[in-house]
Amino acid sequence: IKANGSKPPLFLCQGFSLYQSLVPYLDSEQPVYALISQDGQGMPIRFNGIEELASCYINEIRTLQPEGPYLLGGHSFGGVIAFEMAQQLSSQGQQIALLALFDSYVPSTIKKASVFKSLSYNLNQLLKIGPAYLLKYGIERLSEKYGNIALKNKFIRIKKLQYLVSRAAYFKLVKEYATKYIPQSYLGRITLLMASDRRFQDEPELGWTKLAGGELEIHEIPGDHISIFQEPSIRLIAKNLELSIDERLS
Repeated sequence: IKANGSKPPLFLCQGFSLYQSLVPYLDSEQPVYALISQDGQGMPIRFNGIEELASCYINEIRTLQPEGPYLLGGHSFGGVIAFEMAQQLSSQGQQIALLALFDSYVPSTIKKASVFKSLSYNLNQLLKIGPAYLLKYGIERLSEKYGNIALKNKFIRIKKLQYLVSRAAYFKLVKEYATKYIPQSYLGRITLLMASDRRFQDEPELGWTKLAGGELEIHEIPGDHISIFQEPSIRLIAKNLELSIDERLS
């Protein structure tokens, strides 16, 4: 995303477009790279699990930075991948200066919302936003359904909507990886930047307390899972990131 700068590169897993929006708010000397596993058609590449995917990403980042200290992070499931990368690099004797998790949940803590919670949330959003929310909600549901159906049937795929099929394939793999992954306690510091609006999830610290063998640094960012990467919250994310990076590298 940004190759130039005097600081060690910041490697972020998945979420390329979100990280693009973050770069302008970071120190001009901070290089930023996004790690994503896709084929030439934009479809996610299948691995045996999070451990293998993390190992692949480690091989990639070491072509740019052979030795630590490493700056790692990720949004949502990308944070879980970054967590596993930090585990593997630490076991190899490498220093992790930053492990930043952007509203990432420990996979085992994610539960399907009850009908009551779902209805309550959607009603509150309707009252808050107005009729435009119904249109937004309808488009989201139709997009999700099309992606899932087209993933199973190539004959109904539309080129302009290929990104919906890719997204459906990605979420299917995420669910598969999350089911098999058994995270271990991490002895380094975890910097958790979690959204204030957690929608249906009420797990304290998003489940990371039990895995934080070292320090768990928590920053609550105004917004939901996606809007934390929009103004004005994105400025707060960038500020907290820079403070953490500068502190650990000094």
